[in-house]
Amino acid sequence: MRRGSLMDGLFPAAGPLDAVAPWGQARLVLGRVRLRPRVAPTAAGVVVTLTAGRAEAGLDRLEKQVLVEGGCIEARYRLRASPGAPPGRWAVQWNLALTAGGGGDRYLALPDRPPLSSSGRRSDLTSLTLVDEWVGLEASLEWSPRAEIAWGPVETVSVSEAGFERIYQGTALLVTWPLGAVSSPEWELTTSLTVTAR
Repeated sequence: MRRGSLMDGLFPAAGPLDAVAPWGQARLVLGRVRLRPRVAPTAAGVVVTLTAGRAEAGLDRLEKQVLVEGGCIEARYRLRASPGAPPGRWAVQWNLALTAGGGGDRYLALPDRPPLSSSGRRSDLTSLTLVDEWVGLEASLEWSPRAEIAWGPVETVSVSEAGFERIYQGTALLVTWPLGAVSSPEWELTTSLTVTAR
């Protein structure tokens, strides 16, 4: 399966989503929808705006804007539900590859410092940082409004003298916002990634 960041979609309102492979549960996957692109330069980078040409899966409005400036990538979403559409959740997946998934110096910056190769879920957060002390790097993921974040390892299987082995390739992170059943609701969601040296 192709791995990338800023993969996104609309999901049913209930049930846990697998951070690594959630797409089978989606009502809409943005990569499968025909979008109208618009590209505009900025003083320090570029903005790409993608808009759906028609209503999709209960959404009357669907716009994604990606801003790339220096060491930061930001995505902004504008979503408006169709009248009578069932509630759902909007989710955005980031796939990040660091040098290794284990060891005490490669972890998620949470109180229990879970390793990058772990799986987990936290609710009601606005940010999460992946730390690789060995190379001196931090990847800070932020989002607004508050949302659930789930993560899991992306692994391949290799054959060695010891037999089959799982090899850590990266960490998939899934940011999920609930979209409540409100009359004529419109949502503005943002997520960004900034990479800095420690």
